[in-house]
Amino acid sequence: MAANAAKDAANAAKDAAEDARGAVSRFFHNLTGSDTTKEILIGAGAGFATGFLSVKAGKTVAISVGGGIILLQLANDQGIIKVNYNKMNRKIDKIADKVEQAITGRSPSWTDKVVNFTKRNTPFTVGFVGGLLIGVGVSA
Repeated sequence: MAANAAKDAANAAKDAAEDARGAVSRFFHNLTGSDTTKEILIGAGAGFATGFLSVKAGKTVAISVGGGIILLQLANDQGIIKVNYNKMNRKIDKIADKVEQAITGRSPSWTDKVVNFTKRNTPFTVGFVGGLLIGVGVSA
């Protein structure tokens, strides 16, 4: 009996998905060639909805990533995990220097000094970036 109920639910969901696909297809087919004002307004509404949902999803991602960065640093500080920042920073420095020299053809600027500061003060930098992402995610 439970198997029949699950089958019925699956079939109902499949039918609903097909109906939705058909409705969206008909909607966009009817939209093409219609009044320009109507197309603009519908496009604006769809763009607004997409932007609004993207910001909401972005906030969730920012909070998750920011919290994860802070937890990773705390776990490293407590000795739960071991991150070899020296090795990581050496590799990043080599890649960054090659890219900068290839692109600009000049020596490091004041921004490079800021980057070096953040590399030498990893816990501060990690806390700052994590807090920044959480702040962005929580902001209205």
